[in-house]
Amino acid sequence: MGTIRRKHRRWPIVLIAFALICACFTNLSCERNQNSRHCLRVLIEGNPSDLDPRTARDAYSVRIDGLLYRSLFRLDEELKLRPDLASYMEVKDSGRRYVVHLKQNVRFYNGCTLTADDVAYTYRWMKNPAHASPAAGVLEPLESVNVTGPYRVEFVLKKPYVPFQTLALTLYIVPDPSRCSYPRTEPPPGAGAYVLEKWTPGEDLLLKSSPVFTGDGSRPSCVEFIIVENDVSRVLHLMRGEADYAMNAVPPDY
Repeated sequence: MGTIRRKHRRWPIVLIAFALICACFTNLSCERNQNSRHCLRVLIEGNPSDLDPRTARDAYSVRIDGLLYRSLFRLDEELKLRPDLASYMEVKDSGRRYVVHLKQNVRFYNGCTLTADDVAYTYRWMKNPAHASPAAGVLEPLESVNVTGPYRVEFVLKKPYVPFQTLALTLYIVPDPSRCSYPRTEPPPGAGAYVLEKWTPGEDLLLKSSPVFTGDGSRPSCVEFIIVENDVSRVLHLMRGEADYAMNAVPPDY
């Protein structure tokens, strides 16, 4: 280990790499010359447990969900709220009601078109105590979700609560299965930049670019998350060129 520390002090490089991949995943505009024959390879130190964004609890699942799903709004690099699936929003009754107008012609990767019904379904499902969603606490101020048009949904709060915009309107949206069928044994279809192609628990996950994603910016055609629990092994993967980035996964001594 002493030899590795003297000759390969790579922690600053890893920090820069992590910043780059975060920017790439958030903006979907990473200007990286990719060899079309291989994916962007990312090392993670643990196995995601649940890729359903309504029930995901661990950090690995939440990070990967950010590539598979989209929300009404997203936070930019300055932590400002920006439209994602939403086109714009009206704030009424001194902040007690939010009327969100959706973008049209947005599709989930299985071909279903996003409507207000999907948004209402997602929020009602997460708020239902029977489902024990980790988002239920964030939605406690929410009194009701009302579909007021094919692409318009109204959020009514019990009382004005300013953090609701940042905390609740950035949750990921899934299709309503009553109008868009999909296997219940798999994570719901998303509208994000990537589609889950393969998942081998304890080994890796492969995401491929979604054919229906309409976001701006270039991006890798596929992303492979490689699960390597051992610290030294992750460092060796990077040094040997067997991975491109490590996400929060290399101790500072390296």
